[in-house]
Amino acid sequence: MKGCSKDPTFANGKNLVTYAVDLMGPNKSPEEYQSGPRILGTLISCFEQRKPAKFNGQRMLIRHLIGSSSSSHILQKLLQMLDSRSRPYDRMARECAATIVAFVADDIHLEQFPEELLCLSSLIETFEDWYVRDWYQQGRNESSDSGIDNPDLRENYVTLLSHGMLIFHKLASNGNNCRVISKTQGLLSKIMAPVTGDLLHRTDHPTWIKIVKLSLILMVRLVAAPGETGAKVREEISTDKETMGSMERILSCDKCKECDGLHIPVMEIFTQIYMDSKNIERNFIKMLVRIFTGDNEDSSSRKMAGEALAKLSLHSECSAGIILKAEDDVVDHLSKILIDLQLQNKAYIIGAAEILENLCSQYTTDDECLNELKIAMTAAIPKALGEIYYFCGLVGDETHTRTQPQLSDQGRLSDTDIENQRGHQQDNHQGNITSSSDPQNNEQGEDKNKNEEFQATSFSLCVTVCDKLISADTDLAYHFYANVPANGVSSFPRKLKDMVEKMSNPRPACLRMLKLTSMMVISMMKHKCSYPKQDLESLMESLSTASKDMFLLDGCMIFANGEDGAMRRKPLRRSLVSLVEEAQELVDKYEPHEIDVLASSTPVSGNTN
Repeated sequence: MKGCSKDPTFANGKNLVTYAVDLMGPNKSPEEYQSGPRILGTLISCFEQRKPAKFNGQRMLIRHLIGSSSSSHILQKLLQMLDSRSRPYDRMARECAATIVAFVADDIHLEQFPEELLCLSSLIETFEDWYVRDWYQQGRNESSDSGIDNPDLRENYVTLLSHGMLIFHKLASNGNNCRVISKTQGLLSKIMAPVTGDLLHRTDHPTWIKIVKLSLILMVRLVAAPGETGAKVREEISTDKETMGSMERILSCDKCKECDGLHIPVMEIFTQIYMDSKNIERNFIKMLVRIFTGDNEDSSSRKMAGEALAKLSLHSECSAGIILKAEDDVVDHLSKILIDLQLQNKAYIIGAAEILENLCSQYTTDDECLNELKIAMTAAIPKALGEIYYFCGLVGDETHTRTQPQLSDQGRLSDTDIENQRGHQQDNHQGNITSSSDPQNNEQGEDKNKNEEFQATSFSLCVTVCDKLISADTDLAYHFYANVPANGVSSFPRKLKDMVEKMSNPRPACLRMLKLTSMMVISMMKHKCSYPKQDLESLMESLSTASKDMFLLDGCMIFANGEDGAMRRKPLRRSLVSLVEEAQELVDKYEPHEIDVLASSTPVSGNTN
């Protein structure tokens, strides 16, 4: 460490990083080589604990010096140091090497280090195996400790095990690494062992909660891996009764519910598994519905349950039917969430819209469930359109003074559900929503993105309902357009035109809204309703202009591998130009019907009975 006294720039850490890496270079003695990981591991631990921006330069330097292809020999040696059978053995050096490998694991490709994978997997071993090697290599006598009851030994073991799980979790962000992991004999079983062995319920929760959670979040990445890799992992987990049983116990255990976020990765794993299966566990679906519609559940649980239900409802008609029949009035509860803008977390509204849209598109069996879905959606969608108008700045606050929505005695949304529900939000009528409770608007950008997602998801539901349900039912069309906000059906094309002109910026969120508007026009042409032809033509002029402005962005978006990567809803793969062309052809052929369905009437009750 003489360099520290000779060169003051060691204080900023950069020269200390290069000094430590140099000690791991060729022609260094074993003592010197082990000093390098100790210094670098200690630096990384300091950087990760403090995380100020001033250390970004040092972090980048470490990644470059260790993770680059030109430094593969250094990384190879670090991986070899992880082997519990390595000589000379130094416990601290091994921990420091694990810290370094975990830091650069995102950049590691396991195919380049086939022999070192065994060294890496040795971090995930039983306490007995680790203890025997450590006892022998440290030269302890039998009376010097008491095995796993020794807190220092247990802490050292858990630290190395945590590093191992974390390293594999980062490695699993790469699809090729997932393939290597799944094909390595015995490795997947090691990764699942804390869950399979039901550690939480065989011992005490505090001791093993961290390890079990790391195991679960690593399993999440592996079950979600693309192609055959993910399918193989999902099959192996689903056929392992011990693992499935342990995860079910985690979901039902009160102590596990108190552990921060432990049940969330379990829900994700079950969701991925059941998306492969024709026999979805009904109790799991019921649990998700109960969590998502429950006001007393924590926000992370509700959000995850909503995402899981959206994925499963899109999966098949069978899963959509199970959701519809999970409990009484499930559609009404989802509809209540959809129009409840006093909810602080718009993720709930987005989740409800996604679930309802998938139910409408997937469930086609002509039974009571479908009839209830039609009735609920016919009542809720005009109200959702009113919210979209508001957030686009097309109507003012005077028409949106709302109260908390209530269910009627029959479980239906009552007529006054949406009359007083605005809360404390303000619209600047330029597409930006601000909150009066946050005068500094510190989260304005995040709020704007969430509001845009809310608008697009709600409007997508409106389009699907109009296309799948209302277009096929004259009575529903009659009642739906009787309740369209802002002067009813006669103003609908004009409101859509105003919305198009609000979405003129070439951004993905605006592009999606324009595509949905074009799809709404196509659906409108199927209805036996009367629209002023000049309004339709004016709307199409705006859409045509917008499609030209969005032409470049629309072309670039084809490279996005499904714009809804989470697959909670069907992606809009068609180009805006093709949608506008189809809509234009239908509008050109359109002739207003002789009977105008309540074109100029005032909104009436949503009760179709």
